[in-house]
Amino acid sequence: MSEKNLEVALRQLVSNLYTVYLEAHAAHWNVEGPLFPMLHEFFGDYYQDVFGSIDFFAESLRQHEVLAPSTLSGLPRNATIKESNPSTNGAQLLQQLYGKNKLLMTNLKKVSSEAAAVDDQGLQNFAQERLGKHLKWDWQFRVQLKKA
Repeated sequence: MSEKNLEVALRQLVSNLYTVYLEAHAAHWNVEGPLFPMLHEFFGDYYQDVFGSIDFFAESLRQHEVLAPSTLSGLPRNATIKESNPSTNGAQLLQQLYGKNKLLMTNLKKVSSEAAAVDDQGLQNFAQERLGKHLKWDWQFRVQLKKA
């Protein structure tokens, strides 16, 4: 049963990463206002970081003899993170992505735990490394959302 739990956790994570990647990329394109240059760059850094992690997790599915999600229509079936309404407001975009980043951290903890259960130390280590990166993103979102 542990392999099945890992499969479910990884499919969910890959789908959620794609959802957040697309939303962060859209935020990068659509943000407006006086903080545009700073937020445009911040959202760009975030979406590139999120996208850069997807391949490892998808290939981990293949290492466990499971097909990785491969269609845009299939991603929502596995995702637990739902799309937000489009916006151009920087503060709203920060808040939406801050919440989604927290959900990704929960997903990463689950994958790490399930990887440990099947003794996949490489996957467990990568999930922990990514968790550390998302903790840093959490801090960066949080401080930008503070009122002066």
